[in-house]
Amino acid sequence: MDLSVVVPTLNGRDRLAACLDSVAAGAPDAEVIVVNGPSADGTTGMVRDRDDVDVLVEISDRTVNVARNAGIEVATGDAVALVDYDNRIADSWVDGVRRGLAEADVVTGPATPTGSNADAAGNEAGDEAGADPGMTADGDESGSDDEPEHGPERRRIAGQEVTYFTSGNVAFRRETLRDLDGFDEYLHIGGARDAAHRLARMDRTVAWDGAVAVTKEPP
Repeated sequence: MDLSVVVPTLNGRDRLAACLDSVAAGAPDAEVIVVNGPSADGTTGMVRDRDDVDVLVEISDRTVNVARNAGIEVATGDAVALVDYDNRIADSWVDGVRRGLAEADVVTGPATPTGSNADAAGNEAGDEAGADPGMTADGDESGSDDEPEHGPERRRIAGQEVTYFTSGNVAFRRETLRDLDGFDEYLHIGGARDAAHRLARMDRTVAWDGAVAVTKEPP
């Protein structure tokens, strides 16, 4: 499996650097794509100075779904992961992604604040770009249901079960993203939840794997 990792970012240079360090260590063979836009904190120069980023995409739109789609468009892997710039992947992450996508169309896992008890437990068990401070990449308040720690949120709606995924810690099979036709760029918040509903209507499976773990850096 050839894996591409898309990292949308906005004015989060230092946290992005930590994220990229974790990807370089935990998924050294992955294609790494940073979608930046429009940052004003030196992110562009920092990324260009690194030799572990394969593609830098600069965009002018602040909407996370635009950033996601821009990264997906240039990704070449047969699996594409979306990782928020303020997340650091665990050592077990890439193995969990490979295992999950061997069985399901999408795989997601826990996103745990750095230093929390759940973070330590998750590392033991497993071992919407650049939003404004205090918000997740999907534009929701930090700590929302988009970032569960102990399992996916599921709801039965109109007789169909919808499994929500962690918006900044998820990987898709390439054909699944093609059929999904990307994230809705008209949505400023809730893009991941909208995608989850569409995946359910397409009868696509979303797996949860505790090894697909990330820790989230505070603002």
